Amino acid sequence: MAFDQKTRNLLQRTVTACRRVLDREFTAQLQELYGIQPDGSLTPIAALDHLGDEELDVARLLRERINHLEGGSASAMQSNHLPRMTGTTPIGVGLALGLPAVASGEGWVAMPHVSVEKRRVGERRPYTPLHRYGSEALTRTAAKPEHIARVIREQAFTVLNRLAALRLCEERGLVLECVRKGVNSEGFQLFTSSAGNALGETHEAYQVYLHCLFDELALDLGVLFDRFSPLALLFPRHAALTEVLTELNGTGKAAEREAMPAEQFGQIWQAEETAKR
Repeated sequence: MAFDQKTRNLLQRTVTACRRVLDREFTAQLQELYGIQPDGSLTPIAALDHLGDEELDVARLLRERINHLEGGSASAMQSNHLPRMTGTTPIGVGLALGLPAVASGEGWVAMPHVSVEKRRVGERRPYTPLHRYGSEALTRTAAKPEHIARVIREQAFTVLNRLAALRLCEERGLVLECVRKGVNSEGFQLFTSSAGNALGETHEAYQVYLHCLFDELALDLGVLFDRFSPLALLFPRHAALTEVLTELNGTGKAAEREAMPAEQFGQIWQAEETAKR
């Protein structure tokens, strides 16, 4: 579908603003959490004792990705998918799909209407054993700055495309409202009314909710929504996520801000590619 120049300009401004937020957020995450600096210096894994098991797994996988870009051996990067970390619990998948809430102890027995394939997505995955990671990746202490920048760009690209795809799904009636109003979206309100406080604070529950949607949509659109891709290791924290959704939804304070037409969300990828040139 062709757009006039005004619409193209709006698309480009929106993508640029979202990318700016995500680039800043992921640069900060790499520095503050994972010991990866923009200049290419890498903190040894053993020194990241402030991280929990799941975050430590992400730190290792990020180093695998960097090592792959550096031209080193990388066992986990030889395919398009990484070893799966913790997945979504059965109750989480059920709530995201609008299915009846079940007690966690009942598991899939209480959800016979969920297909075997969907159950597989919902099962909790074990952490990847340390020996699964390439030793070269774990001992590397420096990398080229351009490879760090590429990792940040890849992660930002993935997140923005997924959020734009969810907006398009909303407009097409394929999913309940999930990102148009952020944490006030209809789908998330239904999700929290069933889950209660079991998933933590609102922003934590919202991330779980979005991840449940990604897992469900990945059954048909794995290339776009697979959370276990090496290009999908990071996710914005609440403040940054809110900024991105504000830009996508055209809900900022500026009087001249406009919301993008529904059809325009499908052009995010093209605008991203243009911005990278």
